[in-house]
Amino acid sequence: MTWTCLKPTSCQGSPAQGSNGLPHNSLSSGEESKEPEEDAEDMEQLAFFPGAGPSQAVTLDNDEDNRVMIVNKDAAREYGEGETMQEAWRKHFTCGRSKDGVGGSEVPDDKVEPHLWDPFESEMDWEVGSWCIKEGFQQRLGLLYHNMPSLLQKVDSMLDRAPWMEQWIMFKDRPGEKHLVQYRDIIMAIKALLGNLVHAGKIVYRLSRTSKWWHAVQSILPKGATVAPIIISTDKTQLTRFSGNRLVYPVYMMLGNIPKALQRKPSEHACMLISYLSVDKVDGTGITDKKQCALVQQLFHTSVKMILEPLEKAGKEGVDVTCGDGKVHKVFPILAVYVADYPEQTLVSCSKYGTCPICQCPETLLEEAEAQLPRTSIWTLDVLKKACTKGPKDPMVFYNECKEYNVSGYAVEPFWKGHTLTDIHSCITPDILHQLYQGVFKHVLEWCGDLMDEEELDRRIRTLPPALSTRHFKNRISSLSQVSGSERKDMARILLGCLVGCIPNDFMLTFRAILDFIYLAQYPAHDNTTLKYMMDALKLFHKHKDILKELGIREHMNIPKFHSLLHYIDSIKNLGTTDNYNTEMFERLHIDCVKKAWRTSVLKW
Repeated sequence: MTWTCLKPTSCQGSPAQGSNGLPHNSLSSGEESKEPEEDAEDMEQLAFFPGAGPSQAVTLDNDEDNRVMIVNKDAAREYGEGETMQEAWRKHFTCGRSKDGVGGSEVPDDKVEPHLWDPFESEMDWEVGSWCIKEGFQQRLGLLYHNMPSLLQKVDSMLDRAPWMEQWIMFKDRPGEKHLVQYRDIIMAIKALLGNLVHAGKIVYRLSRTSKWWHAVQSILPKGATVAPIIISTDKTQLTRFSGNRLVYPVYMMLGNIPKALQRKPSEHACMLISYLSVDKVDGTGITDKKQCALVQQLFHTSVKMILEPLEKAGKEGVDVTCGDGKVHKVFPILAVYVADYPEQTLVSCSKYGTCPICQCPETLLEEAEAQLPRTSIWTLDVLKKACTKGPKDPMVFYNECKEYNVSGYAVEPFWKGHTLTDIHSCITPDILHQLYQGVFKHVLEWCGDLMDEEELDRRIRTLPPALSTRHFKNRISSLSQVSGSERKDMARILLGCLVGCIPNDFMLTFRAILDFIYLAQYPAHDNTTLKYMMDALKLFHKHKDILKELGIREHMNIPKFHSLLHYIDSIKNLGTTDNYNTEMFERLHIDCVKKAWRTSVLKW
């Protein structure tokens, strides 16, 4: 380290100053000054002081010849050369960040993505952050939150439409096994839906021309009563995409008072998630398969009974509800529709699997063209009661007695027991997605592959010219796996034309009748004429269906989903068109109500 010292100049010949800071020989105004001449050598030795001011420091001479250099060789040692700040920033913003997220790392060029806004993700990310800091909007607007955790706390503190509760359920003989059920108060959920200001002018409080069920229930209730048809749907769904086996069992609720055009839009919030049923498996250690199946069904009915229990009293006495228009109505909420696929239909109705959950048709007569006597809640409860009297202590006696009447012998106390105005078997509705497209049409497509060469069918489908509102399949449809409902809809539009000239006429009539029925069943509005079209198509199918057995394609036609077609017309007359209770609508709600929330959660339970 080097220090530089300057020699101070001498102060010889410094003139004396007066009290005003000027020399004594200074002249007054108008006099000429006569200064003594000094040689250059004397001038170099003079140090000039300022005439006025607080500082009296001695001026240092900056002449290089008068400097003294003191060097400390042990200080400021150099250890090498490094990257300057300018070089580091240039490298950081030109090289970007590596694909593993490390910014400015020395990695090969093919593994580096240019990222000029690092550590921000994009220019928009930087602009928003810059705006927040420069504008100081949190202070200017007087916001109560200053970051995302604070904002989320404010959101969580908002008044919920219906608060969540939870309950643990245990079996009497298995106290160590617990099952968690999370649910909302269903009465508060009903009040929230009816009290929505957005739907105030659209809610229907009285029905004038459709739905025989509504008119029948209205005639039983007191004058002035407002019927609130409850639509319940349960459907277990997968959360994880490829691995993990994470399941969730949501329960959704809608009201028949809200028009279907609003119900089908998740953004309208006309459907409410009211419960998560337990997805924990019942421990089967030390018990038979039938005993384990019985415990599973009893757990389901106990859980749903706990959720829907408030409807028993409210359906008999009514509840005062302030609706969105500010008017108070005496509302009688009654379970009217239960939307589910076939396995859950048998579970809900306590029907034997493989039989019809709506009528008393056994599994060996499902191919008949006429439905059997209808099941009713009273009839099913009577069968369960008689079975209990014959085998109160022997589960096998109870089970066998129920099976004789095609009733499931697993659930003793159904959740719908006590709902006097609800007939659970009439609540079972048609299912366009699972019954028609994933069931009936799936069988038709398989039979087409048996009747003709699959290569020929694929070739015909591939060579179809593109057309409006139809999908062009470029690859083989016979090799598709896990076909979605939308893909089957696209196949149904083009299948019949691809079969011409390849299959017998009776098959063409059979398949055409099925396709006619599928499309007629999806009408958004019906009258007696369209319902007659459906009936004619169904009769045509039953007239020619035996050709499938004659050629050995099917040994029998005892398929529950084909038998369910017999109940479509009655369901439409009683509960309205099928788009009011299609499972496809609730499949869509899984995304907004369940899957998005789970994927953004921290714990990923």
